[in-house]
Amino acid sequence: LRSRYFAKADVGDAYLNGTRARSAGYMYMPETCKQFDEDGTEMVVCFLMPIWGENEAGFEWDLELHEGLLSIGWRQCAGCPAMYYFDAADGNDCRLIKIVDDLAFSESDQHQTITKNTIEELKKRYRGKVTSDLNPTSFAGYKVEISRTEQGTTVTLSQERKVTEAARKYLPELLEGKKPTNILEGKALEAALTALALPAERSGKLSQTQKRVQQIIGDLKYFERGTMPRISRKVHHLSCIMSFPPEGALQAAEGVLAEAYAYKDSCIRFGGECVTRGQPSVDGRTNLDMSK
Repeated sequence: LRSRYFAKADVGDAYLNGTRARSAGYMYMPETCKQFDEDGTEMVVCFLMPIWGENEAGFEWDLELHEGLLSIGWRQCAGCPAMYYFDAADGNDCRLIKIVDDLAFSESDQHQTITKNTIEELKKRYRGKVTSDLNPTSFAGYKVEISRTEQGTTVTLSQERKVTEAARKYLPELLEGKKPTNILEGKALEAALTALALPAERSGKLSQTQKRVQQIIGDLKYFERGTMPRISRKVHHLSCIMSFPPEGALQAAEGVLAEAYAYKDSCIRFGGECVTRGQPSVDGRTNLDMSK
C-alpha cells in the first residue's frame, strides 16, 4: 500500500447494459397497467435486456464489463478474475477490483491518470451513468479510512454503519443505550446456540418470526465475512438452522446481533505498523502489514 492512491466508481443501471445471451423473457402486465390492446389481445412485458433479479443477469453484465475493460487496455489477473491490472508506458500502474457494478482503483500515480481516463471511457460506454470518487470514504458497504505517514499508507476497513443499520431495524433499543428485554449473552447465549437444531418435520410456509430470523442471520453472515471473525462460530450455529429456524432461534440470533453491535467499530487495518503481525490487537482490531 505504500505510495498508492485510491478511488472508486459505480456504474448505474448496470444490468441494463448487458447483452441478453438468452431468449427474450416475458412477464404479465402489472395490474395497474393496460391489460389488452385495441384488438383484445392480452399484452405482456418483453425483456430484451438482462433484468436485476434474473439468475443469469449478473453473469451477462459481468461479461459486458469484462469486455469493456479489455477494450481500453486493462488485463484480467489470471489468479483472481475480479481483479484487473493496467501498466502504463511511463512506469505507473493501476489495479482494479470489481464487485458487480462497484469498482475500486489502486494507482501508483498520485495524479491518478489511469483511473481518471478509465472512468471517462466507462462514462462514454455507459451513457454517462458512472459516478466516481477520487477520495473514497466507503466502498461496497465498508467504511474506508486512509491515512498517510512517512512510514507508508494505512487503509482501515470497518462496517459500523451496516451494523448500526441492522441494529436499528431489529433491536432499536441498542441505539438508545438500552439492553433489550430477554437478550442472551455470555454462557447463556452459547448454550442457546449449541442447543439449536432443525426440527424433524419441516413443512409449510415459514412464519414471520422465522423470516425475521433468516434476515438477521443474513446480516450477521455479511458482518462475519467482513470485519467480525470473532462471531464466526456463533454465526455457524445459526447458519445450520437457517433454512427452517426452530423455536428459540430468534432470541439466539438477537443475542449475536447485540454482540456484533457491541463491537461495531471492529476493523481490519492494512499497512502501517503492526501491533502483532496478522493477529488481532488488544482492542480487537486486526492489523495486517501490507505496506512492504
